[in-house]
Amino acid sequence: MYNHLQAVQLTGFTQESPGKRPVFLFLPLRDAQGKLVDLWLETASLASLSVTEVCFSSWLGMPSSLLLEPLWQTLEADLVGCLHYQLASGKLGKVTVTPLPGRYLVELLEEIPPIPDNGDATDVIVLKTVEDYLQQKNRELKTFFDGALDMHSISNSQGKFFEVNHAFYQTLGYSPDELKQIPFLNLIHPDEQSWVYENLLRNILHHPVRNQVNRLRRKDGTYRIFEWNAIGIDEVVYGSARDITEREQAQEQLRALHERLQLATQAAGQGIWENNLEKNEIIWDDRLCEIHELPTSKHKRSYADYLQTIHPDDRADFLTKRQFELAGTDDRLKAIYRIHWPDGTIRWIETSGRIFRYPDGRPRRLIGVAWDITPRMLADAALRDSEQRFRQIADHVDEVFWIHSAQPFELLYINPAYERVWQRSCESIYEDPMSFIDGIVAEDKPAMQAFIQDYRAGKERQMDYQLERPDGSRCWVSVRSFIVRDAAGHIIRHLGVVTDISSQKEKELVLQQALLRTQELSQLKSQFVATVSHEFRTPLATMQSSLELINYHLASATAPLPISKHLRVIEQEIEKVTDLLSDFLSASALESGNIRVNARWFDLAALCEELLSTHFSRRQDQRRAHFLVEGTACQLYSDPRLVEHVLINLLANAFKFSTTDPPTLRIEFKPSKVVVHVIDQGIGIPLSEQSNLFQAFFRASNAGAIRGTGLGLAIARQFVEHLSGHLGVQSQEHKGSTFTMTLPINFSVLAG
Repeated sequence: MYNHLQAVQLTGFTQESPGKRPVFLFLPLRDAQGKLVDLWLETASLASLSVTEVCFSSWLGMPSSLLLEPLWQTLEADLVGCLHYQLASGKLGKVTVTPLPGRYLVELLEEIPPIPDNGDATDVIVLKTVEDYLQQKNRELKTFFDGALDMHSISNSQGKFFEVNHAFYQTLGYSPDELKQIPFLNLIHPDEQSWVYENLLRNILHHPVRNQVNRLRRKDGTYRIFEWNAIGIDEVVYGSARDITEREQAQEQLRALHERLQLATQAAGQGIWENNLEKNEIIWDDRLCEIHELPTSKHKRSYADYLQTIHPDDRADFLTKRQFELAGTDDRLKAIYRIHWPDGTIRWIETSGRIFRYPDGRPRRLIGVAWDITPRMLADAALRDSEQRFRQIADHVDEVFWIHSAQPFELLYINPAYERVWQRSCESIYEDPMSFIDGIVAEDKPAMQAFIQDYRAGKERQMDYQLERPDGSRCWVSVRSFIVRDAAGHIIRHLGVVTDISSQKEKELVLQQALLRTQELSQLKSQFVATVSHEFRTPLATMQSSLELINYHLASATAPLPISKHLRVIEQEIEKVTDLLSDFLSASALESGNIRVNARWFDLAALCEELLSTHFSRRQDQRRAHFLVEGTACQLYSDPRLVEHVLINLLANAFKFSTTDPPTLRIEFKPSKVVVHVIDQGIGIPLSEQSNLFQAFFRASNAGAIRGTGLGLAIARQFVEHLSGHLGVQSQEHKGSTFTMTLPINFSVLAG
């Protein structure tokens, strides 16, 4: 490594200046791993050395491996090192090495008695010269260090600060003493500390840090953004930093503004362009290249290149208009023209921009946006064609058609049918587009005014009203409005159609009269059913009383078996007729809307227990329903009469359609509702027939000879719905059914 250096014999100073102690300044020399391997001669005093590149080991004429090992261990501990050597004359001497900031001071001493001090101040002068030199260098470095605008610091490899300059502690708000107690890593934002330590600080003595950006904590707890550099020398880390918070914020705002601009133009399908007139350069963004079907490129285009994209038939008009805009005083630009894609396809382009001028008014730069309006132009062309066809048709139909433009709102067309329906001329409405209101009857004019406001606002509506013609006749008409929009959603046309519906209104009047008649007949039917049911119920009640008396007397004496059997049959038939009449009466009341809900607070669980005891406890098959209550029982505000009717119907069906296991009545009390389940293991209901189960007079196909009218479940569901509840079913054929009734705890909350 040091083959190019010459070994230096120290005969010069020992022979020519005996007793003098030469002083040398050496710079540290390290290998690629940062290890101190030698000292490099910087300056020398009192030595007649002519070479400018001398290493300590070669200077003493000794191999560095023998020389450095004992000395360097001492130097690394920041202590004065001492090494003996042998001069060329054979005399013994020694070298003392003192560490200085960034350098080492080397003195040569002979082991001979020193010459008595005879006033020769050579040694003092030498040392003073070195001291002055070092002090001068130190002042220069300190002035630069403390006066720098950037933040500078000196620390060890663990990040403990030895020195910080004024800018460093002023920017962070700490005092120098406070900073010396805080490791550099602790100043870094917690989210970034781990990465900085692993990737930068662990190897900072061997790998300098360049242009690293991190957030550092100030004393007040806030964080600022800094760009910092650091390099390690002799186990010392020299660092510099700069506060770039405002720069980063400005760049972030610029990036955000650029992104918003890009998003806005992309959302609008627009591309951005710029024309530098000084340099004759055209700059396009990627979107504008896409619009022109040209490859994106970083190369700038010329104005002539741009003109070549314009359709030849539009190029002259475009140039004339652009020259007029540049020569004028208005800074706005606007144009619509055609371009041709490389494959020959024609597209329509609309562009809008601004002119930036010199103080004397001459244009220097143009900037703007452009977008493809081909769909809109095609739509306009198609609309014009459709309007022509529309006119051909509209002129020969009975409905009244009209067309309004959007901007400005003007009547463009009304077909001749207007004259027949309004009995007014088309010229009159062209002269005064609101004159048609004069023909509308007074009671319908306010509604028409509201209709017109919505029509102009772009809302499609429909309404019926009456016209009173000049001859005094009246007719009914129906008007509908339509809105035509372009591809961008902008309104371009308002349309309306008026149809004479006088005959339809006459039919509606006939239907209304028929409906009233039907309602009257239904009411008469309900009255008839009620009357007949009352007449049936009276003798049935008498028969029931007589049977009860007969049973009473028979119970006191032994009666022939046939008489008792027939009496039981009569009693059963009376029950059937009574049930049938009750169902008919309930159905009639529901149909006529005469069911009234008489709600009150009652105990549902107690009602169920009483119901099971009175109606289902004395069965011949000895089956009794299982009764379960889940949750915290509470009072129910509903109509107990209707609830009881539903429960009796559901439990009677459960017993009727099952013959072995008894049914189960289960009540679930929940915070705002109660759920009642009636469960049986009977014949079940076929899946295909379950949708018709709650229709009047419907009976499942597997019901067979089991008695019933088909009204019970229909009535039960309507009763539950009158109570703001729901009645549903889950069933599987041959496995049973579960009917579920859900009622609100407080009927008045839902009923209002």
